[in-house]
Amino acid sequence: MKFLRVTMPDGSRWDVPASLVARDRATHYCEGSTDDYESEFQFAMNSPDILRDWSSGNMNWEDVVKHAIKVIDRPPLSAAEFQEGWVNGEKRVVEVEELSEKLSEELAGSRP
Repeated sequence: MKFLRVTMPDGSRWDVPASLVARDRATHYCEGSTDDYESEFQFAMNSPDILRDWSSGNMNWEDVVKHAIKVIDRPPLSAAEFQEGWVNGEKRVVEVEELSEKLSEELAGSRP
């Protein structure tokens, strides 16, 4: 499974499902039409730059926090610091082989 890994100002790292970002972008560009949804979704999933740019410019930390998985722990931050990290933090796309059953079900159920 592919994730967008973001490094927050405190040094903690969080994995956000890339599909969440790609879905948000595809939904925006397809404006309710399902005709091009899958191609827009796949385009984003195969473009790390698109995932990074879309997440920083069009999404907020509060949009993804419930799906984020902390992979490296650091001291707690305020919501404003997390927002700053989400917008300006280092991001990269990573592949994760194992995924919890709960997260898999959650992601499968949230697709439009």
